[in-house]
Amino acid sequence: MTEKNDHKSKWGWGRIVLVVSLALNLAVAGAVAGMAFRFGGGEHRAHGRDFAAPFIRALDHRDRAELREELRRAGKAIPDRRAQSAALYTEIGVALRADPFDAGRVAALMAERQAGLAARMTAAQDIWLRHVTAMTASERVAYADRLEDAASRGFHGRDDN
Repeated sequence: MTEKNDHKSKWGWGRIVLVVSLALNLAVAGAVAGMAFRFGGGEHRAHGRDFAAPFIRALDHRDRAELREELRRAGKAIPDRRAQSAALYTEIGVALRADPFDAGRVAALMAERQAGLAARMTAAQDIWLRHVTAMTASERVAYADRLEDAASRGFHGRDDN
């Protein structure tokens, strides 16, 4: 009977070690996947954000937070933007599947998409310019120095040389 209890207690510790090991493996896998998604670059990244990255990265932490909050508020002013974007992609999908294919319809939908992107980029640039305009001369000089440094490291923060 004691032999049976010894076997059971050994298995209990083994089960705990197995669960802890599995949890650690999942945590490491999650961290690696998160880092790959966050810092990976590649084709899945939004090119508009890549282009703007040096302008944002050159701001100090406080300024980035303020700009982010302003952009968030501006985005909330267009509550159905995601729904509009999803509807547009659905329309593009329908147009791509159509037989006969109407290239003019697809071109018009793509132009509509481009206009939406341009409008959002213009709004973001306006917010950024208001923020820069509010800086003192010395703050703008320091920002310009950081901007040149950020741009010299490339869009992803790496030295491209």
